[in-house]
Amino acid sequence: MKKKVEDILSDDKLARLAKPNDALDDQERLAFAVKRTLAESKSESLSVQEKASLWKEIKTKTGPKAGYRRVIIKRFGTVAVLAAFLLLGTISFFYFQPKTPADIQHTALVNKRFFSGTSEVKLLRANKESVVLHADSVISYQRLQSAAISQQTGREQPAVQYSSIGVPYGKRSELSLEDGTKIWLNAGSVLTFPEHFADNAREVYLEGEGYFEIAPDVHRPFTVKSAQMNINVLGTSFNLSAYADDAFASTVLLSGKVEISSNGSIPFRKQILHPGMEAKISKTQGVLAINQAPVGSISWTKRRLLLHKMSIGEINKKLERFYNTSIVDNAGFSVDDTFSGSLDLNQTLEEVLANIYDKQSYTIRLRERRMYIQKK
Repeated sequence: MKKKVEDILSDDKLARLAKPNDALDDQERLAFAVKRTLAESKSESLSVQEKASLWKEIKTKTGPKAGYRRVIIKRFGTVAVLAAFLLLGTISFFYFQPKTPADIQHTALVNKRFFSGTSEVKLLRANKESVVLHADSVISYQRLQSAAISQQTGREQPAVQYSSIGVPYGKRSELSLEDGTKIWLNAGSVLTFPEHFADNAREVYLEGEGYFEIAPDVHRPFTVKSAQMNINVLGTSFNLSAYADDAFASTVLLSGKVEISSNGSIPFRKQILHPGMEAKISKTQGVLAINQAPVGSISWTKRRLLLHKMSIGEINKKLERFYNTSIVDNAGFSVDDTFSGSLDLNQTLEEVLANIYDKQSYTIRLRERRMYIQKK
């Protein structure tokens, strides 16, 4: 005798049911659809594409049959009908709920998914149109704005809309915003910003690393947000490193003055930075330290990597991002071993590594987009 839908939903073996979709009976197919939808509906945010895809999947799994609602009522009983209505209610809640303007941090987290796996520098507009950009030229966002957006003068202005630029590993990019602010984005970075700055403020969000030269505007303070800190400036230049997979986030001030404040799970009091200072947050220890800035903080913008007592692990991580190549280090260096000097990033990765690993003592070989380092 076939199980009822409610029995299948409560069965601990549901996840291990090894059948292809076309081999499931109607009760099992409906149970899978309900179970999966309820699980996925717990996500904090679904994009329009994800909602449409999920709805399409539900319709496919439950079967596009005429009079299907009557079949459910007749064959599955009251509990199954309640489950089906719960399923449709869940979908309706996410798909038809009023769309409220998202803040910049939420938009940045959603847009980040779009750039996963891409090998080109891309712009993702607020309307989800994408544009491939040239990594070796200066990107002027003002020139990239569409005629439809620029011709909205005199019309009712929509809520703030955000665009994002993603720079994959192995690439770097230089961007000029509409206010004249210049930003150099390092490999593996995503910058989110409004399509038009407000009359009283300028705000962007960065995951990754960027060097900023802020255009002065006393009437519109500039704020750079990241997962751990906010940086408030009027006109200055600084470097922000805020990669999600780094154990730290840091800001190095080169000129002017900035105020930093907490924007994450690591609370700290507001701090004022002066030129030559670095604010560094340890994600593992949960503390903020203010120190003298290390030498060469923005050397990556000139395709150089200046080292000052830098561990081999940190060096290799920076090189992996810069060259978009994994480094498998079997050289046997201690975690306490550090290096100082300068690396020319115009060279190939193998040539750069040969400056660290003496070829008389180590072999350096590239195989399948991985650089292997082995002691002879």
